[in-house]
Amino acid sequence: IERRETIARLDAKKHLLSAKQALVARAFSRAEKLLEGLSSEQYLKLIKNQLEKFAETGDCVVLSKNACINEGDVLALEVCKQKGLSVKKIGSFGGGIIIEGLKKDVDLTFKSLTKQAEEIYAGEVARKLFGEND
Repeated sequence: IERRETIARLDAKKHLLSAKQALVARAFSRAEKLLEGLSSEQYLKLIKNQLEKFAETGDCVVLSKNACINEGDVLALEVCKQKGLSVKKIGSFGGGIIIEGLKKDVDLTFKSLTKQAEEIYAGEVARKLFGEND
């Protein structure tokens, strides 16, 4: 009987952990949807910051086909002029950008950014959601 109780407790803990992991994943999925809902002004500001940080001279910026901004908006940014960036709106991703470079490509799509954030901050988010210290 004691063994069954132990197994039942372990199973309950596994189910609880699984449910908590699903809720944390859902929080990051919601963050991705919020990014996709940025205003044009906010979206362009985010792209500008990413280009300043990650783009190199001569790179090509790939925008999502669904982006609320267009090639001209991005090309008008000072960073594009300074770094000689080109822009095309052909990406088949939800939002964000991909920087295609001569040396390397940088995936800054919203899906990629939220996935990366989830890997880094999932524990912290879980603690905030569930008030756990471990």
